[in-house]
Amino acid sequence: MASKNIQLSTRITEEDAAFLARLQVEDAHTPSDKVRALIAEARRRHEARRDYRSALERAHELLGSVLADLRTAEHAAGLHSELVRAVADWLPDTIAFLLSETAPAGGGRGKDPGEALRATERGLADRTFRLVEAVLRLGVTEAAPCYDPAAISARVDPVLALLDVLRTARNARRPATAGRPTTGGGTT
Repeated sequence: MASKNIQLSTRITEEDAAFLARLQVEDAHTPSDKVRALIAEARRRHEARRDYRSALERAHELLGSVLADLRTAEHAAGLHSELVRAVADWLPDTIAFLLSETAPAGGGRGKDPGEALRATERGLADRTFRLVEAVLRLGVTEAAPCYDPAAISARVDPVLALLDVLRTARNARRPATAGRPTTGGGTT
């Protein structure tokens, strides 16, 4: 059975009316068409499955036009950036993971709440370090394949210094007996 349409009347500000007039929505030309399209979009987002695939599709929708504009600008300028590409690949995946893992119906998945939080943290750590590794690989040479060839190399030295501090701190936490045979258990 088809749904019956009801009339809805509302008042909006001049700014909202101007926005609605400028808004480009596929197959929606009148203000009424646009409002129906906006309601349908809001309903779709509200009712969407909160699994990884749905969240990834939503992240691509959210970022798609920005990334397309960026790639179009790259094409027009004859430039390419592996840093931008790495972040553009990483961002939708990370957003989708976070949305799907923390969703009430998806994230808990019958897990104990503490384990669900630990699993989310592990997933975020995995994704974050994959991005860090990808960016650090760009620093192997002085001229990275970026808009600014020095964009990475100019930032690597502070990271390397931090890694040295981290390495020193980790070595200091190791027991003094590490690497030496232990005594005890009745042996003399």
